Amino acid sequence: PTWSPDRSQIAFMAPDPTDDSGDLDLYLVGVDGTAPRLIGSGISGHAPPAWSPDGTRIAYTSFAGYDPMLESGSISVRVVDVATGVEQDLTGSEFELAFNPAWAPDSQQLTFVAKDMSSDDRPQHAPGDVYLYTFAGQHVSNLTNGQVDDVWNTAWSPLGDTILLYS
Repeated sequence: PTWSPDRSQIAFMAPDPTDDSGDLDLYLVGVDGTAPRLIGSGISGHAPPAWSPDGTRIAYTSFAGYDPMLESGSISVRVVDVATGVEQDLTGSEFELAFNPAWAPDSQQLTFVAKDMSSDDRPQHAPGDVYLYTFAGQHVSNLTNGQVDDVWNTAWSPLGDTILLYS
């Protein structure tokens, strides 16, 4: 579970008992006792959902476009608007494996990692890069261009002027 920035809601993941894929559903529950509300399906359990600092959106890694039986499709980074429940797939099929989104402090940009799965079928052996998604203009740019080995995660500085990489 993860708190909303204003601490009025909690986002959490739970399995769908009717789905044996292992994917999770994403729910919101108010601390005032309101019932849980489903806001997303096909969520990866490998990383917690990430609230935008302004509390309006939640980013997560999604298996919704991936078929584990056929081992095809893409694992993507998606964002859901908390008020409307409208989901936006930021990476779509552009990347076979995109994951671990992290918000900029101003909620206007998001970093994520994408692995190039063309050379190996295991993420731990695949080269990857850190990408920056800018919501204004819906633009994706590569920040590392193959210069960081085995990157897995990012974290923004509180001022938004530096990004730490875990590799």
